[in-house]
Amino acid sequence: MVGLMVGVAVLAGCGGDDDTSAGPAPATGDEASTDGGDGSAADADATSGPVDGALVSVLTFDFGLWALDPTGGDPFEVVVPDAGFSDRQVPPFVTPDGSTAVVLVFTTVEGQTFSNDVGLGGVDLATAEGRLIAPLGQDRPDDESTDSTSWEILAVSDSTAWVTESTVGGNEALLAVDLVAGTVSTAVEASEVRVRSAAVVGDVLYGQFNGAIHTLGATGWDEVVAIDALAHDRFLSPATMAEFAITRSGAPLDPEWASSMLTFFDVRPTIAGIVGSGDLLYWQFNENWSNADGTDSAIVGGIVQFDTASAQITGIWPLGDSVGSFPGENEISTSSQGTWHVTGDLVWFADQRDDGDLLRFDPSTGVEAFDIVPLDGADYTRIELLANDPDGVWLILEDWTVSSSDESGTSASGETRFVLVDPSSGALTLEIDESDLIGF
Repeated sequence: MVGLMVGVAVLAGCGGDDDTSAGPAPATGDEASTDGGDGSAADADATSGPVDGALVSVLTFDFGLWALDPTGGDPFEVVVPDAGFSDRQVPPFVTPDGSTAVVLVFTTVEGQTFSNDVGLGGVDLATAEGRLIAPLGQDRPDDESTDSTSWEILAVSDSTAWVTESTVGGNEALLAVDLVAGTVSTAVEASEVRVRSAAVVGDVLYGQFNGAIHTLGATGWDEVVAIDALAHDRFLSPATMAEFAITRSGAPLDPEWASSMLTFFDVRPTIAGIVGSGDLLYWQFNENWSNADGTDSAIVGGIVQFDTASAQITGIWPLGDSVGSFPGENEISTSSQGTWHVTGDLVWFADQRDDGDLLRFDPSTGVEAFDIVPLDGADYTRIELLANDPDGVWLILEDWTVSSSDESGTSASGETRFVLVDPSSGALTLEIDESDLIGF
């Protein structure tokens, strides 16, 4: 029920420092919002200039797509004509050349409540003008039907958006949408293969699934290399594994234990998937291990650099303490799920665990972690990168407060803010509350 999903908001962030109090005081949502009607950004006119920052979709009675200005100016609403609302589950994608944003759009079928005509919408970032690029289909025949079809944008190049098409209980096809002509073709016929992470290098689509990296060819997915066949011995050895590991006991990783690990070890991507930068792919690996007598546990992880031209690993870097933790006697928590973004030569990763770090990776210096501090009164935060501003790192930051906790579980309520992070100091230079966009 896309129309009922709570939307996420964007915040601009560009790396950071552990001390978020460094640098100038952040602008507040009131300072960043327009001054119309009741003084909220929700009163701003739609389509009022070029999109210089990030785009976010929020749950409103209108289209719900907003452009955020990283200089602290007024956010404004962006629309796609003849479409009802934008995708409230996944933020828009932007083409590598920074010219166009693409987003799924929905228009409720007349006489229905939950049945929608679905299409791919585009926004010209130079003018903020929206258009319907191509219709994709109807998500369900009517409100009473249990049959449904869903679409998800997988990745975009300068000329093409790749969109998965799935049916309930059925298989998944991959569609290729020409962003100029608006034509839709089937790139991969419906099959049991489900690709949940992909990246574009040049005009080539790379996907990771079934233990291998693939490229999309003229007749479907072509395997490039099996993950377990990748040579990582130059970077991981019994002597160097300690740099990539933390143990429950706190003791250094024993070389004999490390040697045993490497017999079965590979560097397959975690659920966070892969990201492209130039001619390179990056991903995170994360493994849990117990020693032979079961007296200790270890988390081993790092960031892998993969050269697409040679199909070889060209570097592996440790994650430091951000690799994971041992919160309880029988508990292990790893940074295996998160979101990626690339700005220039820097690769960013948002650890989506409670109170997860924002990681900045520079191939020349390695990984640096920045702590994102909750608002006063909040118990923990969750962060997500919004990867549709090529020049800035936008975060979706949720501050959660626990309302009850017992043996049956924990209940919490949260607020969303959009935060711009200075790339060098980690200071929060701009904050906008989600309520400033939705008007309440």
